[in-house]
Amino acid sequence: MFAGGAGMSDAMVIGGSQGGTRQLTCEEYNGSSWAAGGSLAEARQGGSAVGDTLNARYVNGYTIVPAPYPNSNDNDEYNGTSWSADTVCPTTTNNVNMSHVGTVDLCRFVGGHTNGTGNATRNDEWNGTTWSTAATQALSDNIQTNGTQDDMFAIDGGTGTYEFNGTSWAAWLTVNVNRKYAGGAGGTASANSCGGRTVGEKDTTSICDGVSWSAGATMLNENANTPTAASPDVSLSMMVCGGIDPSDESDLSSVQELVEGVFIARTALGTGRQNCGCAGISLSP
Repeated sequence: MFAGGAGMSDAMVIGGSQGGTRQLTCEEYNGSSWAAGGSLAEARQGGSAVGDTLNARYVNGYTIVPAPYPNSNDNDEYNGTSWSADTVCPTTTNNVNMSHVGTVDLCRFVGGHTNGTGNATRNDEWNGTTWSTAATQALSDNIQTNGTQDDMFAIDGGTGTYEFNGTSWAAWLTVNVNRKYAGGAGGTASANSCGGRTVGEKDTTSICDGVSWSAGATMLNENANTPTAASPDVSLSMMVCGGIDPSDESDLSSVQELVEGVFIARTALGTGRQNCGCAGISLSP
């Protein structure tokens, strides 16, 4: 867990887009530098990731063929070396980068987008062996979710939020800044939401104490499509890995980490990428 400002010692970026091309490659972070990890069997972007460099899961997204954005129901698991296919997700969707909560064997995926039919109303739960479905809430694509499987909230692509208690949904706390394509960390008692865009990219964060949202730390650069790695219930430390450069919509290789309320530059990714999955739960003592 997080303590003493040491920051994250484990993170992973999975797939994504580089120069408009969907990627097989993954990169792993060991607390100081990035190195190549095992590659996906099929190039994908826009999926959701949970876990860490020793055990990760990457679900949904879009694949490389056929054009333009074919949805995926893939559910791939990483063992620290290689990826293998697990039981496919019951919902085939994309644009779910931050639409997940939980751990590798106890996780939940909500929202997303299905080309041709609009936003997906879904709530799919994985228990380590099989999938089940739970109560749904109409949500947009590119939402942010944080928390645990049975105690989570979703920011619905703007300022509105919904809370899920493991059984049902209810309207939750209004965010102070309109955000879509945002990242974040934490849960219903303590959370943050960072970056994103409405008209232009944002370099701000919003923080929540479980009662209301307010302004948080300023990021090192504006960033939309903000993949973040963090423990699902820890809001004090997280990594923002890659994303979109606001000047020309190109891929970012920059990495910044929120440590005790301040963003710090970390070692850049080997290659710029956006729309990637991002995992990481091991924090330095």
